[in-house]
Amino acid sequence: MTSGYELSTAITNLFIFITSIFIFIKIKNNKRWNLFYLFLILDSFMGIIVHGISMNNTINNILWIILYILFSITFNLLLYIFCNMKLKNVIKLSILIFIIMFIIFSISIKFNIKNLDNIVILLYALLLVLISLYNIIKSNYIYKYYYIIGIIIQIIGIIPIFIKLNIGYFNYNGICHLFTIITIILLYLGIKKENI
Repeated sequence: MTSGYELSTAITNLFIFITSIFIFIKIKNNKRWNLFYLFLILDSFMGIIVHGISMNNTINNILWIILYILFSITFNLLLYIFCNMKLKNVIKLSILIFIIMFIIFSISIKFNIKNLDNIVILLYALLLVLISLYNIIKSNYIYKYYYIIGIIIQIIGIIPIFIKLNIGYFNYNGICHLFTIITIILLYLGIKKENI
């Protein structure tokens, strides 16, 4: 049986999944953003499974590695979108991050270092978000404020993970996911207005 916190995290992943599918369909002709939302769909679907289904440790660890790969690709696609990084370089960077995360994940399991992998991937995601924010601010997007506010909201949403904030039925992951839902909607509004 899955704990209440894990179940609420799975439910917030479900909302990210549904929202991302809706947006993916709405922006079907936008290659850059479609890739981002496609990986967000895959990422949140894997999050539903990892957080919502109780399973043995080996399978759970394998699924977490897959989730890290998807998570890394999703955030690396921000570089593709906002920093004009070539897609092949995004793929190379994702492979490198996967190797690094696999090593860190293995070390954290071998030496029972709790949350080492989570801290590293979150710091990496934060770095990519800040790089994207910098590029958005200096860009000439007419409706860049949707992107800026969305990214700032996501940065705020990462804070509960670092301080392990739990509120009611929501643990820090679920709280972060609520911020993520707001962020992906704001990004969509920027895409819709900008039509980029």
